[in-house]
Amino acid sequence: MDTSLVLATVLCVLVGLSLSILGGGGSVLMVPLFVYSAKVPVNEAIAMSLVIVGLSSAAGTAKYLKQGFVNKRLVLLFVLPGVIASFFGGCAAKFVSADQLLLMFGGMMLLISLILFNKASKETSPDGPVICRPNLGLSVAVGSVIGFLTGLLGVGGGFLIVPAIAILMKCSMRTAIGTSLAIIAVNSAAGFAGHQSTTQLNIPLTSIFLTATVGGAFAGTRLSDKLSMYFLQKGFAALIFLVGLLVVAQHFNFGHGGRL
Repeated sequence: MDTSLVLATVLCVLVGLSLSILGGGGSVLMVPLFVYSAKVPVNEAIAMSLVIVGLSSAAGTAKYLKQGFVNKRLVLLFVLPGVIASFFGGCAAKFVSADQLLLMFGGMMLLISLILFNKASKETSPDGPVICRPNLGLSVAVGSVIGFLTGLLGVGGGFLIVPAIAILMKCSMRTAIGTSLAIIAVNSAAGFAGHQSTTQLNIPLTSIFLTATVGGAFAGTRLSDKLSMYFLQKGFAALIFLVGLLVVAQHFNFGHGGRL
């Protein structure tokens, strides 16, 4: 295994940590990781990300579900419209060029980083009441938008789902994270179904990255009770912002003769 693949594998472990600790950060970091570090074509990177993030999120959901930190009603309200939107997002990806996908992805990373940085608060507690009151109309609207973005760009949407659940639905942070992981798992499966007809996965490479990510997710579930949610959110927001800037900068380099 060459140096770039070793680096990508190590970074997959960090992505798994992000997923299990923060309920997001998987695809938004994984797609550029595959494209720039592992040299995987954009459409294949998105499909790989959907598989890996979906399965890793499902694995990370187990602990939160066992502890009662997954709001099943909210999962359904997000997933039912989100699955349909995610499938069509995956189908729509074939009509968008690789360069345009990267620019859209970079812009989404910048937006998500700003949302996450703004929502992180010292007063936010990871604990609190498990029962929250989902708003039907808002849940369907947010679930549809995030589902479409999941299918189109491979973005699981955790960094959008977690603030939406915690703040708009008035749930505890830990409930928001557990619920987000369950939603991401289902949306990712639907998004991959949309990509499957036009994209062929590199199974051995996907298996390596999946193993590393799931390992990171399990490690993250053990660390989540011991780490400061506030500083983790701020740190990941800064990381995503920097990666987003790099992706956007690469796009403009391509426009002046640069190449992937």
